[in-house]
Amino acid sequence: MGPELAQRTFTRQLVVLLTLALLVGVTAVLTRVTRHSTRRVTWAVPALAYVAANLTFFLSPTKWTHHFGALAAPGALLLTVAVAVLVRRRPDRWASLALTVGLALTVALAFHAGNHPVEYSGYRVVRDLPAVLGNPAAWLLGALAVVGALWWYRRRAASPGEVSGRPWPEAPISIAVAALAASVMVLTASGAAANILLRNTWSMAGDTTSALIGDPGCGLADDAVALTGTGRLPVADVGGQASPPADDDASPANGSGDRLVVPQGAERWTTRDDDAVDRTTEVVTPWFDIRELTQREVLGMGLAGRPDDGTTAVAEYGDAEGRVLQGLDIELGDEDDEDSEDTSVGEGSWTRRLVGASREFPEGAALVRYRLTDQNLTAGGWLAVAEPYRVVGQPLTELFEGKSVALDWPIGFNMPCVEPPRVADGMVEAIDLLVLGDTFSDDPGLLIVDNKGGAYGTVDEVAGITRYRGFLPDTSADVTWGALVELDYDLPTDAFRVVDGSRTIAGWGWWPEAGPGPSPED
Repeated sequence: MGPELAQRTFTRQLVVLLTLALLVGVTAVLTRVTRHSTRRVTWAVPALAYVAANLTFFLSPTKWTHHFGALAAPGALLLTVAVAVLVRRRPDRWASLALTVGLALTVALAFHAGNHPVEYSGYRVVRDLPAVLGNPAAWLLGALAVVGALWWYRRRAASPGEVSGRPWPEAPISIAVAALAASVMVLTASGAAANILLRNTWSMAGDTTSALIGDPGCGLADDAVALTGTGRLPVADVGGQASPPADDDASPANGSGDRLVVPQGAERWTTRDDDAVDRTTEVVTPWFDIRELTQREVLGMGLAGRPDDGTTAVAEYGDAEGRVLQGLDIELGDEDDEDSEDTSVGEGSWTRRLVGASREFPEGAALVRYRLTDQNLTAGGWLAVAEPYRVVGQPLTELFEGKSVALDWPIGFNMPCVEPPRVADGMVEAIDLLVLGDTFSDDPGLLIVDNKGGAYGTVDEVAGITRYRGFLPDTSADVTWGALVELDYDLPTDAFRVVDGSRTIAGWGWWPEAGPGPSPED
């Protein structure tokens, strides 16, 4: 419900919304009862139980009880009390029907949210839930079906002339219980499916099993890679249509920090034509062999130019004989890539697209080529593509050797072998690498390098930053664990000395007698 992705998930929303709906709904409908009690305060029990449970949080000295435990205990208590009170007091059919509809709408609203577990617990989890879970009619019909079955069973079981109980309260009860059961089942099933999909690489289940048997290793760092390099692919010796490569010198810039976007010396093709008129132009690269692409590598495409509505880029997969098996349209607009900047295709520099990993290639694919089409080519609009190439991944454990590494807090739990930067004599060690998790990698307010200060608060001002995209081998090119940031300092990181002694410095004006604070001359 909050602005963060981690808050817009059905598991959090269901607990909050269902608790609030029961608190308000049960309190209201219990004013219409079919079985009155001698006491007139029963209707206040759910509200008082909820308030009492929340008051116990005030005794906690930390905020984490609210982050991890908010509504867990009071929600369970409220649900238990609400069900017990509904069964005992038994609101009439119209009050029960109103509560049933309200709960159905509440549950359906919660299940409209995505399934987004945070960080490494969410890798390969199915994020889009089946639409039926977010349909109020489905929940309402399901509850009414349960009520109808209970009513029919009681009517058949009743003795002749006996007035059978009316099962109206079972409708809201069944909605609440079914919602909680569905939440647990969906979460468990999606987590199990994610671990099955990741069985050939890192998975949360495999990591936990390794720790239990005494062989934890370095967790995620043993399997995860950072896409740090590029490599060329061999040209396939097969026939077929191919356009001649460009021979002009107007090549876009090739680099982002120390990262090459396309390999050095890679050939390029372009639709650019200074004498162009409004016509259709198409360029096709030769076939390139992708059979030697490893699970740690991803097929890359370098794009540049000024595309318009009539411009398309397609990656075509072919078999060993050069027969096209499948064409894949490539997005030319904004797309998540190695950094958080705008990665729209532009004429100033190459932009990288991760076309696919080996597991995503169609069956029998041995070759790949790129095809550019401009249906209304003019002098002001054009597109360029580099030859297909490999984006090479290096395991994090190899990259960490001999380096000072800082782990951002969300992902730090899963790399137990990484020691934190040293702190000595009031100084913190300059880091060479920074590992950022996927969920908060683009939120500077939640990172170890944030905009509020701290030991590394100014690292982007004193060092050059090169960002490498994370990749889990044997998965889709879209699956990322986060990013690896390499720091290249403009100043020496070991040119300091420690002098023993003491000195008195005036205060910073935090209180009237503190003084004006130190001056630059001090």
